[in-house]
Amino acid sequence: MRYFSYSQCSSPRQGKGEKVMTSLLQFCDETQLLAASVSGIGVKKDVTPGFFDPASKTYHASRMQENFEIAFLSGSVFSVSLVAKKSNGTSQVYGNMPGFSPQPDSPIY
Repeated sequence: MRYFSYSQCSSPRQGKGEKVMTSLLQFCDETQLLAASVSGIGVKKDVTPGFFDPASKTYHASRMQENFEIAFLSGSVFSVSLVAKKSNGTSQVYGNMPGFSPQPDSPIY
């Protein structure tokens, strides 16, 4: 994935055959992006659209291997980590904040 950054915006562009979610997660990791809104358009081949059925609490997906136009793609990126200070003075990290690993005496803000 290539991307261009300017001001507080980045414009990633996927290459042929790249997976949308895999590329987006890699981009967020490389740029240490923690929160953002995402929008896009394009064409993808080999897609797996699906939906969540609240009655059965299951996700139904169907893989289709033909070209599809993505007329509107919208979503958000939000990475959360919780740092808990234990009674013995050590810190425990829950979540996935890239590049953050507190030391036992790290302040918690």
